Amino acid sequence: MWGLFSIAVLIGVGFLLLPGYLILRACRLSRLLSLACAPLVSIAGYSVLCVVYGMFGVFCSLATVFLPILLLSAISFAASCVLAFKGKRFRAETSNTIKKESFFLGCLYVVVGIAVTCGVYLLQIGSPDAFIQSWDNVHHLDAIRGFVDSGRWSSLGTSLYLGDDAAIDPFVEGSFYPSAWHALAAMVASALGVSAPFAVNVANFVLIAVVFPIGVYAFLREVFDGDVAVLASGSLFVLANASCPWMMLTWGPLYPNVMANCLLPGVMAVFVMLFSSGSGTARRIAAGFAVLAGVVAFVFIQPNGVFSAVVLLAPYLVMRMYQLGRSASWAKLRGARFAQLFGIACAMCACIVVVVFWCAAFNAPFMQAVVQYRWPYDSYVSDALLDVATQRFHVSGLAVGCAVMLGAGIVSTLARKRHRWLVASWLFASAIYVVCVSVDGFWHQFAAGFWYTDVPRVAAIAALSSIPLQALGLAEVATLAARPFGKWGLQGPRIAWVAMAAIVAVWIYAPVQATSFYEVESRHFSNGSALEAQTAHIAEEYSFDDPRVYDVAEQEFVREALAAMPEGSLVVNEPNDGSAYAYGADGLRTYYRYWRGYGWADGGEKLESALVREHLCDIASDYDVKAAVESIGAEYVLQLEQGERSWKTTMWMYGDGELWRGIVSIDENTPGFELVLERDDMRLYKIIA
Repeated sequence: MWGLFSIAVLIGVGFLLLPGYLILRACRLSRLLSLACAPLVSIAGYSVLCVVYGMFGVFCSLATVFLPILLLSAISFAASCVLAFKGKRFRAETSNTIKKESFFLGCLYVVVGIAVTCGVYLLQIGSPDAFIQSWDNVHHLDAIRGFVDSGRWSSLGTSLYLGDDAAIDPFVEGSFYPSAWHALAAMVASALGVSAPFAVNVANFVLIAVVFPIGVYAFLREVFDGDVAVLASGSLFVLANASCPWMMLTWGPLYPNVMANCLLPGVMAVFVMLFSSGSGTARRIAAGFAVLAGVVAFVFIQPNGVFSAVVLLAPYLVMRMYQLGRSASWAKLRGARFAQLFGIACAMCACIVVVVFWCAAFNAPFMQAVVQYRWPYDSYVSDALLDVATQRFHVSGLAVGCAVMLGAGIVSTLARKRHRWLVASWLFASAIYVVCVSVDGFWHQFAAGFWYTDVPRVAAIAALSSIPLQALGLAEVATLAARPFGKWGLQGPRIAWVAMAAIVAVWIYAPVQATSFYEVESRHFSNGSALEAQTAHIAEEYSFDDPRVYDVAEQEFVREALAAMPEGSLVVNEPNDGSAYAYGADGLRTYYRYWRGYGWADGGEKLESALVREHLCDIASDYDVKAAVESIGAEYVLQLEQGERSWKTTMWMYGDGELWRGIVSIDENTPGFELVLERDDMRLYKIIA
């Protein structure tokens, strides 16, 4: 099975990188930036095409989505090469070939990314089709399965009931929901015929192990002008922070936000190049196109990616506007004092633009459901500041290695005028985190509302902002350590860096099994690192060993039920007993796929759904119930839990079961039902009324 997983990973890499890379190379962007920004262009193209297909009812598949985008990109690249060659500019435009040293550094990032992702993620989940049984994952798995079954991959009108199943949706029709990540997983599932959980793990692996490291490498290369020591050091910190991206694999899980964060460094890299003093007009146009593609991609992935980019890049924009204003030739003619004042005025204008954009977005009507969503604060300011200082960000344990290198990087950066904006970005992101976890009221929403005031989302941005500083910190420490090796010539710095990198790598990644202890009940990790704590948390959440809402026995029973029923039969279920996962994970066509919304005054639940939920057991004597069942075409009833329920095996929304009386009260003696399968406390009934 892991062999198939490896093949799927290669296919996933092709889906994300190939079309976008060809298009950006056609625009004459450098190879590295084209590779880093390729997923942005690919995702933007797929998402827009899927929306168009959804409007006209075109079935989405590899043949209709991937191949047209790939063909268009290949034609664009070929045409660009021909035109450049005829214009005798081919050699000049391709002079930005990556040197061997840069190539090997890029490979280092990918190798480290794959190794760390295998250790922290794959080795912990145990199986390629393992999945976390948490709140958001019902939507993720069911949406992917719905995409594959219906051929509708559009972010407009998104629902867990697509295609023919739209007629049985218990609620009113769906609305806009960013689904680019779901579409990527659906492409993987369609290509190899694998399950939704399998496709989820493939998509996440590709994003975390390959896309994210390449993007960070490209960003650091643009910022530090190819400083080999800093670039090599950065490879150790790409995935060293427990909150970015690891915490989002278990909280939610927030997979679309993982994708947005993994693509964010590519946008940052091309944005820096866009305002770089060494960029020509052609490169700026190409960079502008890549930034625009990134904005479009974020809209369909997770819109808060745009605001994350604003947080991380606003200080750079302010700095560059100051520099451009101060260096303007006409301003210099009026004297150095005037040029400096003009530069300050340009920087202030940039600040005003950022603030106006933030305020306008915060007050926009279509953003209110997001920015007014409230997760309560749960820490003191002192605790939040300690989280920032120790780089643990709401994760048990400490990140001492990351924190020490961050401190060294900050000290070094303050001595470099051109890199001080990195400290400003870190301070900006960290301030939002502190406000998010320790301040209530208006500022809680204004600062963190674009991320649903959700701590893991905000923590990930704060952690991401620290990577460049940590890389610089390790490079500076290695430089100091190299002084005793000066007599060895050029080999001295390299030996010092390798020695320091080995020490820091062990400091960050080595487990402390002898002195650490993970408490499953409280999810607290004692005497270990934050990354080790999160690794243990992933292993615990993805495991099927303990009692689960949807355990192994229930999965096996569902598969037996599938074999006992005609294909495509609609099954009435009570989702909180674990059957909410049955559609996404195993393909059982269930009627109830959402966790909540049932019985709400403003939930939009349809009348037939309420009748089935509350009175299905009365079908033999109630004409309205019989009509409701006939209208949705239900043929079977599934029960995965009977009698007394445990909080470990039932979602907490179940309550006392009153909302589901019509389903849970059915037994062998209920008129209108025939027992088909039974095992332990699990039952499958055929509706015969």
